[in-house]
Amino acid sequence: MDDVSLKRESEITGFALCLFILLSSVSGIVRSRLSGLIDETLQGLIIILVQMLALIIPYCIIRRTVQTAPDGGRLNADETAAAVPVFLAVFFLYFIANLVSSSLFRSAGIEVTEATWLPSGKTALVLFFISYTVLSAVLEELFFRRALLNVLRPYGKWTSISISSLFFALSHWEAVRVIPVFVFSFFLGLTYTETNKLRFPVVIHTLNNLLAFFNIWITEHGNAEKGASVMIAAALTGFICLVVLVVVLPLGRISSSELPEERADASVFFTWPVKAALVAYAVILISSFGVF
Repeated sequence: MDDVSLKRESEITGFALCLFILLSSVSGIVRSRLSGLIDETLQGLIIILVQMLALIIPYCIIRRTVQTAPDGGRLNADETAAAVPVFLAVFFLYFIANLVSSSLFRSAGIEVTEATWLPSGKTALVLFFISYTVLSAVLEELFFRRALLNVLRPYGKWTSISISSLFFALSHWEAVRVIPVFVFSFFLGLTYTETNKLRFPVVIHTLNNLLAFFNIWITEHGNAEKGASVMIAAALTGFICLVVLVVVLPLGRISSSELPEERADASVFFTWPVKAALVAYAVILISSFGVF
């Protein structure tokens, strides 16, 4: 890919990122500011609508422009079966990163809280379940893996995965979540580059959100200890899966699977729309500390 084409893709992706930030912020405002002011079902419908717009609109903008890597199609039976142990292995790494991040923030005197809530009405709860577990996983993977990671591929496998994961981590707004979400996203990107199939990270992401949803549901029903036990059990199972996967699929094989040796000047990617998106991310990240 020549620098002109890469710059054009970067400008469009940066513009799409700005739209994503704007609409995602609207979704967060609806969730936090309108709670208790409007009917839960209506709130759930608005969140789903904004959430879909937040990623469908940017993706429609870039889907015909970002052509640097094709999607390998549907998962076969073996790949579908492998998605569960891979998810558990990735969840173990995410779980450990979350413990480390929470410990660092608490040692710095910053209180770590869980802001997620569940609506009380049955219809609103179903809408939240769809939004939290399915839509967010599918649409975020479409954007951060299929679009953003592909734009960055000319910079190399590890650079493209790292930068796209940083964007993904920062998009979750809360500073305490940046490290664990980055770790989670990094391995989602790795599964995508290794399989060339978007459905693989989508399945892993959906399973992660499903586990998180049930943990929140159990906790909110007065079983916090049971919820913690479920997460620890999943993490321990993930550790076993990780050991098995490392033995069956040596890490050297992944490390040697490099993308084409095409490189580009970093200035080609960091166009003004991308810089604007970075500034917006920085403002939101700083605000999560309660500075303003």
